[in-house]
Amino acid sequence: GGSGGLDVEVVALCDAAADGAVVQFLRHITYGTAGQVSVVVDTALDGFSPYTPSGTVGVCQPEQGGQDVELVPMCIIDNINGQSIGDVFAEVRYASDTGERTGVTYVDP
Repeated sequence: GGSGGLDVEVVALCDAAADGAVVQFLRHITYGTAGQVSVVVDTALDGFSPYTPSGTVGVCQPEQGGQDVELVPMCIIDNINGQSIGDVFAEVRYASDTGERTGVTYVDP
């Protein structure tokens, strides 16, 4: 927020050029005391350097290549008597874009 009854909101946006290049920038929107937009200023991510969008402006898309994590409860079985001797979780990781399993880590509950 600002001072003197003004409210300043900062929104992170992306400028997508026709060649596929994407530039992130900040849009500072100042609202007057009656709630109307009074000033809009675009800056680089430093919040100070002026920026002028040259492509299509929109909300930035998340980067591809994330991961999904599944927690699977498991028990540890004694090989001699077949009794459960403890519990663990298997933290199974999958590539979000392909669904391929990328790793497993065993963690204490």
